[in-house]
Amino acid sequence: MNRLRLEGLIQDVLDGEPIGEELEALQHELRANPEARAIYRDHIRINAALTPSSESVQQPVAEIIPMDRLIERQRRKALKITAIGTAAAIVALAFVLKLVVLPNAPVARFKISPKTDFTLTHAVPDGEAAPEGRVVEVGSRLTVERGAVELSFASGVKGIIRGPADFTLREEDLVELRSGTVWFDVPRAAVGFRVDTPDFLLTDLGTEFGVVSRPDVMDEVHVFSGEVEVRHHRGLEEAISVTEGQARVAGRLGGWEEADYSPTLFATHLPNGDPAPPYLYWSFDGFEGDSLPVEGTHPAAAEISSSRGIAGEGPQVVEGRVGRALSFDKVGDHIETDWPGIGGGEARSVAFWLRLPPVPDGTTYNSTYVTWGEPLDRKVNESWSVRVTNIGIQLPPAVQAQMHGRTFLQLWFGATVIDGTTDLADGEWHHVAVCYKGGADPSGRPKVDVYLDGRWEPTHFSGANAREIPVRTATGRAGVNPLLIGRSKTRREVSCDAALDELFIFEGYLRHDLVYSLAHAAEGWRP
Repeated sequence: MNRLRLEGLIQDVLDGEPIGEELEALQHELRANPEARAIYRDHIRINAALTPSSESVQQPVAEIIPMDRLIERQRRKALKITAIGTAAAIVALAFVLKLVVLPNAPVARFKISPKTDFTLTHAVPDGEAAPEGRVVEVGSRLTVERGAVELSFASGVKGIIRGPADFTLREEDLVELRSGTVWFDVPRAAVGFRVDTPDFLLTDLGTEFGVVSRPDVMDEVHVFSGEVEVRHHRGLEEAISVTEGQARVAGRLGGWEEADYSPTLFATHLPNGDPAPPYLYWSFDGFEGDSLPVEGTHPAAAEISSSRGIAGEGPQVVEGRVGRALSFDKVGDHIETDWPGIGGGEARSVAFWLRLPPVPDGTTYNSTYVTWGEPLDRKVNESWSVRVTNIGIQLPPAVQAQMHGRTFLQLWFGATVIDGTTDLADGEWHHVAVCYKGGADPSGRPKVDVYLDGRWEPTHFSGANAREIPVRTATGRAGVNPLLIGRSKTRREVSCDAALDELFIFEGYLRHDLVYSLAHAAEGWRP
């Protein structure tokens, strides 16, 4: 396609004029030709600069737009209007440009939802100042620990990023998404917008779509309307088209797998409140055959297999704290799943209701409620296990004496152990929440907050050389040590001898206000 025809079509699209069958040719040219995309971005900048904006008046002074580009643009318009009208427009525009210096608009601006935690960095040459305010330029990196961000591009693209997420703008129309859940609405004028994830490159063809990218899980795309092209980064680097109402997951060795189209995974408007991290939810209200329903906003919710692990009678449905609950009989009952859990040092939170009968004096109690990862090696932190025990073998003698007779909460990483202090074995319902921020504090202790019944729980930290060992929860090995509920992975004959209700697993750190709401809602409450 020659340049004159290309620029004419681009300008028609920016002016909102129909181009009919030529739209497909334009889309193909933009996908295949880097020079065409550069021309397109050039027109976007000119168009944005000429569009009045209440914010633009406040921006620093930038270069005057070159007259030759504007005159060329007006020359093409001469094919559609009279010669006299065109000449008048050019003269008027030239006169205005002598008096007005137009600002240089940023590639994108952003807004945040309440209580959003984010970090913004810019790649700027030495000696140049970083952009001020909530703006994104080429090279800017936006890391969202929690909450949501709304992006507004000069090209007209709109996006919502839900944390945890890691986002970098590589080019004006190319986003690198290392992790996160994002939704984009791309107008026809911005066709060719791209999203690059660890598993695939998506090229938009003028549509609305969502992308999910998580550690240890293959990336997926959901198309709300229109069409996108996705090219796999592995295997034969196969490219496919995904259209309205479809979803695809990248195969581990290349190729593509169908997925359930789930628009509810994505936020399409900036939340007014404090959004919770994506979560999985087990109500424990009853079985469907031997299967236990899994709900929630986490992308894996619709795909997890969760079923009764039978030893003896198996877990029994009993009256719960909210609706019904499951009771385990201490002879191997459990719930088994095929979900690998949350790996590495990523933030996570687990919350549930627990009812534990009194433990007779002199009786050892040591049970696991929620676990995944590698349980055997105590020299590394490759496990994630929420447990209750009355054995504080790694605690200092003075603390062991203080804890004598108590059956307390324990978080087991492998080499590192964090013990609560409150006695839970009283036959009453207690709400438990273990919230890991990811990483460690300056002393080397994992950043964990523990809550009982909505209140912060004092804890003890122990483990040989544990301060020197980072959390690296093992996941991703098919069929090996996925999420297990109700018993440990090593003592298969012993389940937890307790009742559990309303289990939530969040992919992210859960703040105290949401923990409090979970613990004090009169009925079941969803974040």
